[in-house]
Amino acid sequence: MAYLVLALAVCGLSAWAGEETLPAGIIPAPAEPGIQVTLQVDKSSYAPGELLSLTFTLSQPAWVYIYSVRPGGEVQLIVPNRFLPEPFFPAGEHRLPPPRGWRLRVTEPEGREYLQLIATDRPLSFYQAQAFAEHPFLSFTDPEEFARSLEELLVGSWGAAWTSFLVQKPWARLRVLSHPPGAEVWAGAELWGTTPLTVELPPGRIRLTLRLPGYRPETRSLTLAPWEERELFVPLQEEVAGEPALPGALALEGWAMGVSLGRGSIGVELWAGHLGLGWAVAAGEPPPSPLEPGPGEWVPWGPAWEICLLARLPLTESGGSLFTMGVSFQEWAWYPPWLPSGGLGPAVVVEPETRLRLRPTFGLGLAGWGERGGAYLLWHSQRGPVVGVQIAW
Repeated sequence: MAYLVLALAVCGLSAWAGEETLPAGIIPAPAEPGIQVTLQVDKSSYAPGELLSLTFTLSQPAWVYIYSVRPGGEVQLIVPNRFLPEPFFPAGEHRLPPPRGWRLRVTEPEGREYLQLIATDRPLSFYQAQAFAEHPFLSFTDPEEFARSLEELLVGSWGAAWTSFLVQKPWARLRVLSHPPGAEVWAGAELWGTTPLTVELPPGRIRLTLRLPGYRPETRSLTLAPWEERELFVPLQEEVAGEPALPGALALEGWAMGVSLGRGSIGVELWAGHLGLGWAVAAGEPPPSPLEPGPGEWVPWGPAWEICLLARLPLTESGGSLFTMGVSFQEWAWYPPWLPSGGLGPAVVVEPETRLRLRPTFGLGLAGWGERGGAYLLWHSQRGPVVGVQIAW
């Protein structure tokens, strides 16, 4: 069954904190409700992109209409819709959207979104059902006209309920301290300020470098959860006179997966910081036919496999040299020579003798990297020119 994503926007109809103000003229309420209803969402606050679900209850069977109040007063009809054209529900508790069929997804802008439910003992005709053929969810751009249409149709027994939720991008707060203070805090190529420093940033993985003249650069990687507040203290070490300074961190921070392509070969890698472990395979040359005269020597038999260690030596914040050392192993086979007699080959084909041959491998090249991953180009003793990329997490 096809899935449809309904983007629920948010209207700035109330302050971020304090008592809520209802959007006037949009949310009616009966003087004496004939149908008891409730409406609630599963969370009070959502981040853009999260899925929303709502629950409502009815004291008796009823026709149900649910709509949202969007920015500027625009109204979005959620129920009924193309996938739920007959909004009649029995008494009891109900949850929407259903497990399959359609979804509700929260989107920007940030602010407060209002949901309204009206339950009646008869269907309301304030919309044309044929419109669902063109638009899965109907919108009404004139909120006053929408309110008048409802008021004219709300006769007999009915009830109403409303709820709201806040849409807010998740953030994390980080306080960076150093000893001594006054160090520059860099996130990649962006200078954030000097310590002590407090910043609000999106949650996730972040890599920071602290620099202070006369001290070694220090790099730290950390992952911040949504709404987390954390303090990071970095002690700085004085530079020793004559000691070469290597920008970048050699610590094993962060993980990455990679893939490499060489001459007739492919490899995969697992990286921890600036060190990696790689595996590669290269297709072997096709072996001689046992029905023809053999070369009288050992020849490759099957693919060549390699396992190696990789290391990056930072020369700048985002690049440096790459070294690799390893060992390859491949089966080789002995094809003895023989002379055809009368143009005929041997009467019996014998499986050739095989042995495993190990050979050391090495490579040298240049690499670049960032917060999301890296790439390199090197010359390999066995694979020839090799290109590799990595994706960090």
